[in-house]
Amino acid sequence: MAIACSSVCSCGISSRLANSEWSTGSSLPLGLRATTSSSISRLSKCSVKSIRVDRISPHASVSASGSNEVATNSRAEKESSEVQEAGPSFRFMAEGNMWLLEFDASGLRVLADPWLVDNQTFWDQAWLYSGRSESRQKGGFPGDLTMDYVNSVDALLISQEWEDHCHLPTLKLLRKDIPVFASPKAAPIVQQLGFTDVRSVAHGTSSQIPGLQVWATVGGRVGPPWALRENGFVLQELQSGLRIYYEPHCSFDEESVRSVSPVDVVITPGRQYKVAGFPLTESVEEAVRLLRILKPQLVVPIQLTHLEITGYSQCLCVDIFPLFSIMHERF
Repeated sequence: MAIACSSVCSCGISSRLANSEWSTGSSLPLGLRATTSSSISRLSKCSVKSIRVDRISPHASVSASGSNEVATNSRAEKESSEVQEAGPSFRFMAEGNMWLLEFDASGLRVLADPWLVDNQTFWDQAWLYSGRSESRQKGGFPGDLTMDYVNSVDALLISQEWEDHCHLPTLKLLRKDIPVFASPKAAPIVQQLGFTDVRSVAHGTSSQIPGLQVWATVGGRVGPPWALRENGFVLQELQSGLRIYYEPHCSFDEESVRSVSPVDVVITPGRQYKVAGFPLTESVEEAVRLLRILKPQLVVPIQLTHLEITGYSQCLCVDIFPLFSIMHERF
């Protein structure tokens, strides 16, 4: 299993390569090699993290009925020789809770939990919490993103109803006919903003646009014990069969996650976050358990340490993935 650290600016990473670095400069225990692309090396000093992942050999996919099969279609069969030789690849870019996936085989682009303007707050109470990224501080968009580019994506993914994932000031600016995959709690909020193609994806179900299928798993419980749990998601590029899992809090239901295993890539928090001692994301033990179930070839840790956080509820962060040397011994 490989680890692509999102603190590295841009990497060409494969499960066959060997050596990478954390932002601290310490070597990763699994010995992955990461090389910085000179074309976007300017991003190395900012908060936007971008990686390119090449030559993933996809697992057999899980169909909507739950049976294992390799996802193919006529277009994929026509173009399969080159893809199978090199393996599918994708670009991943993240800032805050927002991330962008660009699938190379199909050209599909998915933007998750978009945050392009203003600060992140909860209930507009900046005194309680306010998060500001480096891009916000400079008054621009993350990396090479523009509003025209964002409005040309093939789908949006809204993982939770909370403002740090469902960012209303950003969503109000976006084109309203972009297909949206959303958790059942986030979907009504997005619909009220005027989006016309909102897919509320309940646990254990899936939804599809041309070239992309999205499954929902049981995710984190954000709120009281009786609250409906949020979603984890599996995104599958149908042309290549590449499957990517994401849940923003590393919180999951084992049976639900087993139903979509295995996947090729897991995007999960790279740090444990606590507010006043209360964990918002899960521990290293849960990360180990998740990866054992999903059996990914690649893990992309995401983190919020580059945010400027002010307010009463400043996060106390505990590392998860610097402990991966311990986790690796337990697989």
